[in-house]
Amino acid sequence: MASVTEQELTQYDRQIRLWGLEAQNRLRGSKILLFGIGPLGGEICKNLVLAGIGEIDICDPTPPTEKVTMFYFECSILNVLFLDIIDD
Repeated sequence: MASVTEQELTQYDRQIRLWGLEAQNRLRGSKILLFGIGPLGGEICKNLVLAGIGEIDICDPTPPTEKVTMFYFECSILNVLFLDIIDD
């Protein structure tokens, strides 16, 4: 696993001071599968991204709606089932 870049050192400075560089590298290399992207799932997803998680996959059988998730998705994929997006 590659070490964090200079930009990441600046971006995650507080976290690195709190739990160390090794823990930040482990976060960076983590892969997470999130089930559900409703209001709670959306907030969890945002917080994981801000913490520096390496990869997040979202599994949700219902289409995203602007009301709940417009901050997290491009307008072009709203109201499209995730399964349809994966098939493309």
